[in-house]
Amino acid sequence: MSNSQAPNAYLAELEQTQLALNHILQHYDGFRQALMTSNKPTKPFVVGFSGCQGSGKTTTCETLASILREEPYNLSVVVFSLDDLYLTRKDQVELVNNHPGNRLLELRGQFGSHDLELAKKVFADLLDAHHKYLESPTSAPTVAIPRYDKSLHQGRGDRLDKSEWTRVAAPYDIIIFEGWSLGFKHLPDSILQEVYEITPQATKFSFVEVSSINNNLKAYEDTIYPYFDIFCHMAPTSLENVYQWRLEQEHNMIKTRGVQGMSDEQVTAFVDTYMPAYGLFMPRLERYGFFEPNSDAPKPYEGPVRADGGYTAPLRHLKIVIDLKRKVASSSRKDVTDGWIPYNAPYYHNIRNSPYVSSFVFKRRNLQNFTAVFTVSVSIIAIAYHYRRDLLALVSKYRR
Repeated sequence: MSNSQAPNAYLAELEQTQLALNHILQHYDGFRQALMTSNKPTKPFVVGFSGCQGSGKTTTCETLASILREEPYNLSVVVFSLDDLYLTRKDQVELVNNHPGNRLLELRGQFGSHDLELAKKVFADLLDAHHKYLESPTSAPTVAIPRYDKSLHQGRGDRLDKSEWTRVAAPYDIIIFEGWSLGFKHLPDSILQEVYEITPQATKFSFVEVSSINNNLKAYEDTIYPYFDIFCHMAPTSLENVYQWRLEQEHNMIKTRGVQGMSDEQVTAFVDTYMPAYGLFMPRLERYGFFEPNSDAPKPYEGPVRADGGYTAPLRHLKIVIDLKRKVASSSRKDVTDGWIPYNAPYYHNIRNSPYVSSFVFKRRNLQNFTAVFTVSVSIIAIAYHYRRDLLALVSKYRR
């Protein structure tokens, strides 16, 4: 979605959009104030956004970006996806050859099928371009965001040539990074076997296959997760919803783009390979939240106070539970030291009434409102002065 496109009114009014928007704005305001208070150089505010395939997370993120780019916010927003970072088709084939018999790695999607070095480079390039712009606003640095086409190779997919990547110009106020498995954390080896045996989605595959993706997940926690300042998570009321959502997604892609995607049977088999990860790793995310330490030795971004000096505030994780029709069933936010707190956000166009949001976010709108009121007031005074004699005569006439 380009910066010039207005958000679809229906999508903008969806409850999940309003909840996520309110969550982002509340923390963005706190993030900016924290930077100013500490005299730290400005940096983009990074939002991690997770949701099952077909849940609507990509559309929600694009709608959020479109809203934030428009009045009254006028923010520079970059959106990209974990899907943009899939291995090339050539590298995916090599991955399969290196793990013969591992059905979970035969298709893209699982931990291990993403180019984490590319992920690290994209984030580093975005931060570097932002700093270069601050040092020299006339330099206009840009960053290339990878693009992946899932329809290529009969639905197997491939990364597009660099000439077709999306270029985004600095500076960046907010970066939204979305992916189906973001927030999942590996299970310690001491309990992996036990959890595997009681997880029906996982036991359809061998323990060796499952153990492989569990080990691969560790690298995602170190490479990508430290960038997130806050987190949003769309959870399904039932894992069975994912099959229906992913079928709808594939049908829509084939219909709107006129491409050859996967058959219904292939889609079902494709989703089957994601189920072990959902069954093994999603329960922890839903119960404890993203910022809760995963072990006795917390990573720098985990815990109530970040050891890496990053943004620290209560309730940084928003969980939105959606049903089969993608309607919000419940919403809550998580503090590391407390449990989930029910969350009901006002509509985004009434958000200025929220006690969490300062006038900073709305300074552009306030300035416009002040200018309009001032202009009207001056015009009324000018007209009254011009016709002052007639007005005085009229007042005198009615007083008699």
